[in-house]
Amino acid sequence: MPTLPEPLDRFQPALDRLLAKEPEERFASAEELVEAVQDAVAGKTAVPRPPERKAAVKSIRDMASVQVPTSAAPPWRRALPWILAGLLVGLAVLLVYGFWPALSTALSSVMRPSD
Repeated sequence: MPTLPEPLDRFQPALDRLLAKEPEERFASAEELVEAVQDAVAGKTAVPRPPERKAAVKSIRDMASVQVPTSAAPPWRRALPWILAGLLVGLAVLLVYGFWPALSTALSSVMRPSD
């Protein structure tokens, strides 16, 4: 078990509990760890032992039944269709704007009543 140098020895009980061999002796949650570190910073050196926990450690069978969501796509992936649609609309606007004089001349000659 590593020991901390003197300036940090107030965190030793929290470190010992973090690295405990038995799972029931470790912190049950990150909140407990944060609370222990805050107590050490405030000068309280005693790190309380956790209460008895019956289901603190999951068995391998329980862990195998955990479903990982497959739709955890990055945000840009979800926005990609909208980005592409916006680019296509912008391209269409630029094409119409660029060719408008030629397009209006062609349309006016087609729509002109025959003499």
